Amino acid sequence: MYNGTGADIGANLCVMDDSSVADGVKLPAAVDSPIKGITRNTIKDGEWGDIVVAAGSTIPVKNTGGIAKGARLMPQTNGTVATLSASAGTNVSLVGLANEAASTGEVSEMQFAGPAASRQG
Repeated sequence: MYNGTGADIGANLCVMDDSSVADGVKLPAAVDSPIKGITRNTIKDGEWGDIVVAAGSTIPVKNTGGIAKGARLMPQTNGTVATLSASAGTNVSLVGLANEAASTGEVSEMQFAGPAASRQG
């Protein structure tokens, strides 16, 4: 996927489609942005990189706020994931399930829910 955002996109982060450029990705605009995949490595600005898109894949992801094993995860606008917490009737993207507990800022494994998965609070 192509990064034309003007900044590098780090490894182990959620990305969504960037419709401003062919085959482009960018960090999520909001917690309900449809997630296309997770970056495998840093994608430098103006360069191509790989993302994981296969549902059920076990992949590393960086978290915000600390997570518990088995927690449902939602995206943050910086590309990290956090424990899913949505008010009743509020839609959020479901990124996956945590395979292990992790402290804030750590990279840990999760099972990817697949592109554009969502859940309502």
